[in-house]
Amino acid sequence: MSVPSDSRVAVDVPVDTDKRTLYGEWLRNSRWRDKVHKQATLKALDMPEDEMSVSVQQGMTWKELAVIAALVVGIGGVALSLATKPAPAPPPPVPAIQPAEDLADRDYEIRFFDADGKPVNVKPLTPDP
Repeated sequence: MSVPSDSRVAVDVPVDTDKRTLYGEWLRNSRWRDKVHKQATLKALDMPEDEMSVSVQQGMTWKELAVIAALVVGIGGVALSLATKPAPAPPPPVPAIQPAEDLADRDYEIRFFDADGKPVNVKPLTPDP
């Protein structure tokens, strides 16, 4: 048996191997490994082997496709209604409010009354200019 001079080929793999035989061994090993894994899982879950029923479904059924179609139609309808709705009218202008700094304390007259309704004289905090 000769070793090829090509550096891409591993040295420990014989050149004249039968790939079908190797695939058969790999497939048998893979099935055995899956069987052991299933047995270990059933033992860990304390389940008998006949209770284990697993169904694998690939792809979507008509129900999933109908739900997706309904969602697409609903979202499209909402987007279309929002796109075709006219813009709301602008709000009417609000008159400007006079700032509080412009209102001086002297513009107000504060009177105090007692419980009988008689006026009470209180000195102002700041003198009038």
